[in-house]
Amino acid sequence: MDAGDGTPQSGANLILSFGALIGATNPELETNESGDIFEELGLMESNVDMYNLNKSAERNGITYTIKSLKETGIWFMAQNASVK
Repeated sequence: MDAGDGTPQSGANLILSFGALIGATNPELETNESGDIFEELGLMESNVDMYNLNKSAERNGITYTIKSLKETGIWFMAQNASVK
């Protein structure tokens, strides 16, 4: 979980940490496929509301979920897709 501090560097750090989690849980993915996950989660939209996210994307049996609220910050999770 993280909230960042609203600076561009903080946002970049969040995206890098999300990418690291994707790489660690799905090492066979190409870099552009990680970008596809970011797009599916709504992170690449120009008007993304970072404090109102609730989306998931699945790749190779891993579900990536992002949830956020202003009060709790940003949660980026990875779990086995068979777990519901």
